[in-house]
Amino acid sequence: MKRAIRASDLELSARIDAEFHAKIIGFSGNKLFPEVYAMTDSIILEAHRLPLLARDRLWEPVDEHVDIVKAFDQHDPDGAGYYMRLHLMRTATRSGIEGRFDNY
Repeated sequence: MKRAIRASDLELSARIDAEFHAKIIGFSGNKLFPEVYAMTDSIILEAHRLPLLARDRLWEPVDEHVDIVKAFDQHDPDGAGYYMRLHLMRTATRSGIEGRFDNY
């Protein structure tokens, strides 16, 4: 994803972002969710393209992914969950989705 952003290849960046999320879903052990994710792949890819409109914030998802992976490496499910929720909230903000996230 870093190389794609450096090369200004935002399409590739969005695809890599979607693949990152698909891998996490696969690691979850949930048998249904990967199938649902795969069946909606075109919608999911569009959802990963939308935050890229915030050109001044392209590196934020990369940094957020790093935090998630670090939590996985440290076998810290609470930390991973926290960073994933934070990533989703920030992605919504980058996408222009305003909302209240008081429960997080």
